[in-house]
Amino acid sequence: MLSERDTEPGENLSGKWAKMSMTRKDFDKTGMGLVAIILGVVGLGWLGVHKFVMGRKKQAIISIVVSVVTCGIGAGIMTIISLVEGIIYLTKTDAEFQNDYVYGSKEWF
Repeated sequence: MLSERDTEPGENLSGKWAKMSMTRKDFDKTGMGLVAIILGVVGLGWLGVHKFVMGRKKQAIISIVVSVVTCGIGAGIMTIISLVEGIIYLTKTDAEFQNDYVYGSKEWF
């Protein structure tokens, strides 16, 4: 919680909150990449956990629904997508990852 003593002299408290809210959504690309790859390797990539964590609920639910509706056939495809996305996350720079997946609207790959 921010208090008046956390601000610079002459800086208002609302400006400090604005700075905090801008960085609140920063995700670690390594963590997201490893989550996607590990779940893909163990066959659970179809759950879309990395999508849920990044706030991409629609894409995570699509992944689950495709897997269930196709009686598991789609689960294999979604698991491969999870692996590919994990590799892509790890190969991007931090700035590219943030721009594409956190602040941008790139939802798949």
